[in-house]
Amino acid sequence: MESEAERRKEEAQAVALFSSSFSPQAARIHLVLDSGANEFMFKDTRVAESFDSRQTKIVTASGSNQVTGKFGKTQQLFFPGNTTQLKTGMHNKAVFSEGLEDNLAREDL
Repeated sequence: MESEAERRKEEAQAVALFSSSFSPQAARIHLVLDSGANEFMFKDTRVAESFDSRQTKIVTASGSNQVTGKFGKTQQLFFPGNTTQLKTGMHNKAVFSEGLEDNLAREDL
């Protein structure tokens, strides 16, 4: 049987960081690839093009931290050094909350 430490090590290896850039500032954002995420989530609200009136509560996996998020549409995001667009779902929608620890990307990029 696998120990808790071994399981956590395997899970940590499955997480990937990558950079993207967005217009108009062409700044870089870092996204954590999260296999458990069911939405793209951004701490950095500068990535948003517009916001919806809807809000949602975000609870971390541990259940110990709860923050409020706003739904919105992202600006056009591109992988660095080329013109390949990074889409955040079919409609470029995401959840934005400055209360997040990091920016999260769904596994199905």
